[in-house]
Amino acid sequence: MKKSLYLSFILHLYTIFAHSPHETTANLTVVVNPSCPRDEVQCDLPWLVDVSVQPPDDLEKAQYHHLWGGVGAPTLVAMQVSPDANISVDWKAFTSHEPLSVQVLPQPYNIFGVSITEVVLFDDAHDEGSIKNVNETAQIWLPSHLFQWDYELSNTSSPVHFSLFATSFNGTAFNNSGIYLNVSSSAAGFRAEERPELYCPASAAAVDLILDRLIVNVTNPHPSDYPPHVHNHEYVMPISGFNSPRYAVHLVFFSGESSNSSLVHSSDRSLDDEYAPGIFKLDSITSERARSGGQLPEGGFMQWRPVSYLSSERDVNIATLPTLSSPPSNSTSSQKASAEALSDSLFELLSSEAPQDVIPLTTISDSLKMSLAYALMGDNLTDLLSAHTLVSFGEPEDGYYTSSNYTVWSFTAGSGSPPTEGLSTNVLVVIVVGLGLPVLAVLLAGVGFTIWKCTKRTRNDHVALLNEET
Repeated sequence: MKKSLYLSFILHLYTIFAHSPHETTANLTVVVNPSCPRDEVQCDLPWLVDVSVQPPDDLEKAQYHHLWGGVGAPTLVAMQVSPDANISVDWKAFTSHEPLSVQVLPQPYNIFGVSITEVVLFDDAHDEGSIKNVNETAQIWLPSHLFQWDYELSNTSSPVHFSLFATSFNGTAFNNSGIYLNVSSSAAGFRAEERPELYCPASAAAVDLILDRLIVNVTNPHPSDYPPHVHNHEYVMPISGFNSPRYAVHLVFFSGESSNSSLVHSSDRSLDDEYAPGIFKLDSITSERARSGGQLPEGGFMQWRPVSYLSSERDVNIATLPTLSSPPSNSTSSQKASAEALSDSLFELLSSEAPQDVIPLTTISDSLKMSLAYALMGDNLTDLLSAHTLVSFGEPEDGYYTSSNYTVWSFTAGSGSPPTEGLSTNVLVVIVVGLGLPVLAVLLAGVGFTIWKCTKRTRNDHVALLNEET
């Protein structure tokens, strides 16, 4: 009886804490640039990748659609739609960057998206690891639409793997270097194979953002004009004249929720670091509906571990921090100097203090107007719930970007609430063994003591009996 209760307790612990998603059959299809007229449009560009998933466990038989676009600002969109939903593309209008040129009918039950509108090169002269306190004159905003993007679809079964990569910036080609966005999605959810091994549900996509030898010398095309200098006993190679170069990315979030709601950044502690050794936090940005919960996925989220690795081996000992900070209120390319004029002078930006690191979006940049986000949402990007933030990579005394010339940051983004990380099987085994061995030791000690007592009493009784006989 005691053994049965003990096993039941262990199974109950596993049910509560374990998070072991299982693969089940589901319909998954992948279409690149659906019905694109090749005689009218350059269909080789990454305009639109549509990944549709029919989850087998969805009671309402709704579908998930993941729309990925790489023209203008790289954009990821997650939607929950009815089974008979149809995605139509007006290709002439879409390639002319007109609003609402991509439509979904009937209207999606839920929609959430993320766009990378700019990459920001900044000079961290005080070695703070963040762009937060960096003067505007020490920032160069590189609009995404000035990057030339190409793509590769390496797997069309579950999980789907899609790689978006920049081949040049403003006409200057990259040589086996640049920006890479590796995107994956699955029919029934999966855990990423590489650290920090985030869990990605079927309603979301997993993304690796990689800055690999990204040397963009926009103020002077000759890197040799910027000799290396010594900082903390290490050589630092300047970029565009910045002696302490770091990168940040400008992210824009959008949703079908009311503009009266909000997107909130939160950080939760985790008891388990098996998937990301040494990292016990899990950060997320969630919409209001996502925070309210519900039986069916509502709202949207982005989730990540607060770590960015400085090598492809993803060793926590060679890593730094992703830090969120609020963008300047006028951080759109239409309100900056032209990016083409960067060779003459640096951008001058207007800044404003904001208490939050995720703030409402009020204007639509040129890169955003050329993206899938604008084709799908139009001016609703600012009429409905939307926000933006800056994510910078670095921490004090990490040697700046050029110490490794490599940064990879992983996140998931999708529809519904972010998944909660439970205790892994290995950690549960450790807990069970850690709790079980002391209990077993106490039980064995108790049994041994009882046997000893009984043996002693029997021996005493036997001695007393012999004394009586004599």
